[in-house]
Amino acid sequence: MMTSRKLDITPPKAREAAQLTVILWLVVVAVITPGNLLAGQVQSVPEFLNIIMGFASSVLLAGLLYAGLRAVAGKPLWLGIAVLALVVTATSTLQMLADFASQYFLHATFENHRLPEDTAQSRLVVTSFYWILCACNVALLWVSSAAHTIKMHEVELARSQAAALQAELNMLRMQLNPHFMSNSLNVIAALIQSGARDEAYRMTDRLSHFLRTSADVEGLETELIDELELIESYCEVERARFGERLDICIDHDAGAERALVPNFILQPLVENAMKYGVQSSAGLVSIRVEARLEGEELLLSVENEAEEGIVRPKAQSGGVGLANVRSRLALLFGNDAMLSTEVLEKGFRAVIRLPYRAEDEAETRRAA
Repeated sequence: MMTSRKLDITPPKAREAAQLTVILWLVVVAVITPGNLLAGQVQSVPEFLNIIMGFASSVLLAGLLYAGLRAVAGKPLWLGIAVLALVVTATSTLQMLADFASQYFLHATFENHRLPEDTAQSRLVVTSFYWILCACNVALLWVSSAAHTIKMHEVELARSQAAALQAELNMLRMQLNPHFMSNSLNVIAALIQSGARDEAYRMTDRLSHFLRTSADVEGLETELIDELELIESYCEVERARFGERLDICIDHDAGAERALVPNFILQPLVENAMKYGVQSSAGLVSIRVEARLEGEELLLSVENEAEEGIVRPKAQSGGVGLANVRSRLALLFGNDAMLSTEVLEKGFRAVIRLPYRAEDEAETRRAA
């Protein structure tokens, strides 16, 4: 069954609605008054008072329009339109009665104030005039409500995306390559059994430092220097495992260390470099992690190169690690960031290109 379409709007706060209403009726008064002055219809104090009283009653009766809009929010569309039409009709009728009542009051108070033309036709004309203005008032509140609803949806979407990214980050932190953990512990056990207790202690200390560093990561972004420190801790454990077969170089441009990068954004790429480099080759393997500033962009690259060549990922654009990085970049930066890969003669290179942002700039943007 098809469900009836509903008025998915969030009415503005009472203060905002009052401000919009006052602005609308001030514009009406500003447009009508000069014309009445030129036509000679406003020549005395009572006639000016009549305009002021009409403005005041219009603003007060607009509370009915606001109440009607709040009442139909979330209701079926047909019902909402019908109710609002009735509310507009009732409000414009009351406004007409208030207008005529104020003129009779002014006539009784001021002898020179003339009586209005009180006929059925004149009442209908005045009611129609106020009906149009009340409908404009409702439309103005409706537009404000729709804009408020869109803003709330955008906020909810941003929160859900942030929650999804945080959940993905937590999963990534908890799912650090299990082979890395298992192999590290096996190496430590082998070192203890062979009597190399000092080396076993050093590797245990490096492993614990890496785990502490990864566990302390909070939020979705961190400074590049902290991300590189995490990668260095990870590589230190792997260097203890592979010894002289592994050559690691981590470098960055001066001034790039305070750039904000997504947490764990380099971890999957470095793991891939280890998996398809050192673990798949018997000779010396070099792994380079670099961060370079290029205009308004930050370039992060992870590259491996082996003397005997390496086993490449099954697909240049595939693999869990690469897919994870691409999805996180898309959620955080949209089309402003990208991951590209390149097959080298004896290795593989992955390059992340993202906007350069520093912590102080991010705080200024959030405050704005």
